[in-house]
Amino acid sequence: MTGKLPIGKKRFLVVWSSHTFLIIILKLYGFIVINLLLQEFITPAQYPIYGGFSYLIVIGLLLIIPSILRKRTVIWSLNICLYICGIIFLLLWIYSTVYSNTLTFLVLGLTFFLFMGALESVFFDRFVSAYCSIDDLPFAISWTRQANTFAYIISPLLGGFIYEKISIAYLLGIGIGVLLWYRATLFLLPSVNPMLAAHQQPSTLQMSGLIRNNQQFLYLFSLNFFWLGIVSIMLIPYLQINFSVNQIGIILSCAGLGLLVGNAGATRLVQKLKFIEIYRLCASLFVLFLCAFVLASRMYLPSCILIFSGSLISSFAYVSAQFFLQKEVDSADLVTFYALRNLMNAGITLVMFILLWLFLTSGVGLWIKVQFHLHEYHLFSLFFIFLAILASLGYYLLAYTDVKAQKPGRGLD
Repeated sequence: MTGKLPIGKKRFLVVWSSHTFLIIILKLYGFIVINLLLQEFITPAQYPIYGGFSYLIVIGLLLIIPSILRKRTVIWSLNICLYICGIIFLLLWIYSTVYSNTLTFLVLGLTFFLFMGALESVFFDRFVSAYCSIDDLPFAISWTRQANTFAYIISPLLGGFIYEKISIAYLLGIGIGVLLWYRATLFLLPSVNPMLAAHQQPSTLQMSGLIRNNQQFLYLFSLNFFWLGIVSIMLIPYLQINFSVNQIGIILSCAGLGLLVGNAGATRLVQKLKFIEIYRLCASLFVLFLCAFVLASRMYLPSCILIFSGSLISSFAYVSAQFFLQKEVDSADLVTFYALRNLMNAGITLVMFILLWLFLTSGVGLWIKVQFHLHEYHLFSLFFIFLAILASLGYYLLAYTDVKAQKPGRGLD
């Protein structure tokens, strides 16, 4: 990737702002719908079933649609993505104006919004890689990451204040307006992709080689996704402890603040540290903060502080992986890697939902609850301790061994 941003930083930021508003709307909708489901339609033990169902559909769609659009130019693919999102928004808006909220509508709405967020992220990252040079990487990575960061801050905060004060139909109408503005900003860009022409779909052998040669980046990505999945599941025990929706929104927004600070610091530090040093730091601190998070999850202020700290470390891992990935991987292969990264995000969350469901409904979970006279939110704490043990084994016995064995000369050691 050579040259400067061909569209200029101002036009880049205009498109970025549209991307940011869309992500905020999607996460705001998800926050409100999940609270509605847990308070009016399903029990905490049923949430992993519906959550797993949603992510299973998301994974299936992400396996199909990005591969179909991969051979097209960046702007064309992004336009098609927005049209798909627009159709889904419109259909959900029509249904919500005619009928009242139902379990099926909320679950399907949550599923499609998760899918839209993942799909748009794939093609926006492709847009960034197409219009960005190596010299622009710190700028582009920083601002692209800020979109999710702002969404994690604003969406739960806003959702906590407007919960039960705004209808789903009104929120969907705002989303349609954001999509129209997003589409209008794309007219500022050249219709022909200046850096990524249509290229051939890699073979299965090439794809496996791409993953094998760069899997150390996937470990850092997975650490970030693992942490954010835990934060999203923590919504359930917070409701069981009788925290208000507003309090939960403030706690979850601390995750966004941690991402914001981590993103700002990582962009500079990542250019000074070696990859192996970054990996050791992130893996060690992640497990430490996860254990501390479990111990203090019942207390309001410590929960805010520890969620902030864990998110800061996970953001550092994400930005580091993104930076080294774009330095080491060819721009054509980045498209495949971005889709793989989002699939991995959905896959990790799906596995967490399955494990949580098995733990809550298994004889072991029920025996522990009865034998020790525990509340259900105690089972969630035990589940997070179990995840911390898995994380320790995974990152120290498997991932760390692979990272340390990487051949020198790739700029990682």
